[in-house]
Amino acid sequence: MHISDSVEYLLDNPDAIRLTVSIEATGRSGSILLSNLFDGHPEVLSVPPYALSFYFEEFSEFLKMMDDNHLEISSNDVCIFIVKTFPYLFSETDHCTPGSTVHSDTCPVGVHVEYFKKYFSRCIDSLSTRDEVSIGNVFKAIHVAYAAAIGRNITARNPIIVWQRHFIYGTITESQVSALVGNMVFFITVRLPHVSTNQLFRHACTAPIKQDGGDYGFSCSGVLYSQVSGANRGKRPYPTFVIRFEDMHSRTEQLMRSLASYLGLIFDPILLETTLDGKPFYFSVRGMSVTGTSPDIIFRQRSSSVNALDAAKIRYAMSRYYRAWNYYDGKNAFDVIYRINVIRKLFSFIPMGIELRKFTRDLMFISRRFLRDRRRVVEMLNTIRNDSSGPVELFPINGGHSHSSETSCADKPIK
Repeated sequence: MHISDSVEYLLDNPDAIRLTVSIEATGRSGSILLSNLFDGHPEVLSVPPYALSFYFEEFSEFLKMMDDNHLEISSNDVCIFIVKTFPYLFSETDHCTPGSTVHSDTCPVGVHVEYFKKYFSRCIDSLSTRDEVSIGNVFKAIHVAYAAAIGRNITARNPIIVWQRHFIYGTITESQVSALVGNMVFFITVRLPHVSTNQLFRHACTAPIKQDGGDYGFSCSGVLYSQVSGANRGKRPYPTFVIRFEDMHSRTEQLMRSLASYLGLIFDPILLETTLDGKPFYFSVRGMSVTGTSPDIIFRQRSSSVNALDAAKIRYAMSRYYRAWNYYDGKNAFDVIYRINVIRKLFSFIPMGIELRKFTRDLMFISRRFLRDRRRVVEMLNTIRNDSSGPVELFPINGGHSHSSETSCADKPIK
């Protein structure tokens, strides 16, 4: 397998990564889509979605276990741990990621375990000679070894990592992750809130439902918490931006050109395609496998499981977010669609909660749990409404409405 000169260099210097981008989701908001748009760029290292979502939590537990048992950690121990704990890195694992279908049976996702172990061991050995084996550098070494094992043609000796962390919440905070890795940017993907809520409910119906309400805990308050709290933490000591699902679809080139400029990447048309391991990535949408983006997405968004009154409550509680992320200013298409839907549904006398008649028994079961949580929902809405920290800033797209200028990571070090 041919390995590019840059990857050869990185195998001996995995800590040469200049920047790590963490992509986090607020619920059916396009975090996988954004990572797939970055995936094929020749200056970007990445691994399959979900593969390393809880890397820092898992590795911290491993280090604690070794320390509690007074055991020294060898390079081989680290390699065995990574292979055992993160199976979604490898082609030998079934990669049925939620909400997507990827590749074909003849082109599996991931790399062969033995190839990965060979290159990962080389990375760790190079770090060991300099006494620089750390949780952050091991994270970088995983990405370098993955790129080598799959034969990526990386053209830069100091590329960036785009990590689809997906889950905002974990025992290791963003501040801790930033301190461990160094030089990070956080992108939080969002979607029109009442539509995102609707999509979360629909997604819940495709998951196995337990008698206690399901593995995902899709109560109304839980949905709102996952949607909002992650993007509602006020000022942070590291760059954090919100990126809209709708912009990924309807303004793909503008958005990706702006992101490339900010991250110090040379713009490449591959940034307009959804790929995984450099090959077309297919999403499952209404029973069909699709790839790429849909420019008319804003006119096809629906809120069929959240009725008009509940959508109005979400709209009221999150009015700052609608304004900050340009979802509601009385002029744009989102506002018009929202008003039409509210008027249409108010006159159809739909009951409070979920429209039970439209979905399966599983959704009806979830909806009953939903209604029991009504008080918690009110408390959550009031918390959102009264929170003083405000929403995270929308990423400035060139020619957009929110900002007149933007700072490039290539021009200014990220603290």
